[in-house]
Amino acid sequence: IASGIASGIASGSVSATDLIMHVEKIREKFKDTGIIRGVFIDYLDLLKSGQSIDLHRLELGQITIDLKVMAVLLNIPVVTVTQLNRAAYNKQEKLSLTNMGESIKKVENADMVGLVRTLEDDVPEGFTEDESFFTIDIAKNRGGPKGKCVKLKCNFSRFGIDDLEYTEPVQFVDVHVPEGTFF
Repeated sequence: IASGIASGIASGSVSATDLIMHVEKIREKFKDTGIIRGVFIDYLDLLKSGQSIDLHRLELGQITIDLKVMAVLLNIPVVTVTQLNRAAYNKQEKLSLTNMGESIKKVENADMVGLVRTLEDDVPEGFTEDESFFTIDIAKNRGGPKGKCVKLKCNFSRFGIDDLEYTEPVQFVDVHVPEGTFF
């Protein structure tokens, strides 16, 4: 959705309010034929907060709060992607929440944080060049397990992502949140 809004618009000029309005337009246009199941934003740091904030790291905190409000208002998950800091490129170092780039406010306001790392040097035998391998370390999770690591194989040419160690689904806590509750 963000790329649909942002095409032709300078980076740093799209806010959560813009995204909400765009989602509502799409819902109205396709109300009889589809359901929006989530919003995926590639590169959180290019959004704006809609407020004048001097420090970028503080503005990122406001943006994450705005996106959380958006998720509650629209009743859909909002997934964002952001870069990790340079220390995350050291394959010997274990990933942690301190690897988040720019602002720790992203972590504080998130309900779930998954840290992604490619496995370029650890490709299993018998796989093709079209396949990529990566891990997702679940570093924070308010609604389920944390400290888990998921190893994935993906083939973007066929839009496939498979769990390399799938044995059974990860169990999440069934939490009832009354309508209108925001935390």
